[in-house]
Amino acid sequence: ADPGLGTTVTTDFTKGAGAGWVLEDGTSMSYNSLGAEFVISKSTDAPTIYFNKYIMFGKVTVVMRSSPGAGTVSSFILESDDLDEIDWEWLGTSNVNVESNFFGKGNTTTYDRALYHPVTDPIGTFSTYTIDWTASTTNWYINGALVRTLNYGDPNAVFGKNYPQTPMRVKMGNWVGCVDAAAMASTATQ
Repeated sequence: ADPGLGTTVTTDFTKGAGAGWVLEDGTSMSYNSLGAEFVISKSTDAPTIYFNKYIMFGKVTVVMRSSPGAGTVSSFILESDDLDEIDWEWLGTSNVNVESNFFGKGNTTTYDRALYHPVTDPIGTFSTYTIDWTASTTNWYINGALVRTLNYGDPNAVFGKNYPQTPMRVKMGNWVGCVDAAAMASTATQ
């Protein structure tokens, strides 16, 4: 069945590719008992999938472990065609934290919106990460614990002007943020 807006969609990648997920150009996926594997074989690889429906506010959750390797970035994000974005991102050289971040309308005049949250062994251990996005607040959770709240009128959201507020797709994947031999052989399982 084709899930519509206002419904709950659950995908168990340990059972294979889920209905509604689209592979970005150049992405090939494999699935196993751990879930979906986003494999980087060369520095230009950026395996990414997205859900084929947009949401306008909602709660999204992923159970995942991040990709190891210098230069690699693993991500679980909401992103709109207007470049609104709400992120969870992991750096392959850090096995102690995760970054929460957001962008409004692609505004990159500053890069001071990221916060780093402690998490135990994100590379070796599966954890649950949630984004709960409403018209007034965005909350980020790790394993059910609230770690960050962004209010619509927050100064970092330019008092609402850059608060993410356009329909978004759920996306996840990984890529090489800088070319490094160690990064080219990394994988993430989500």
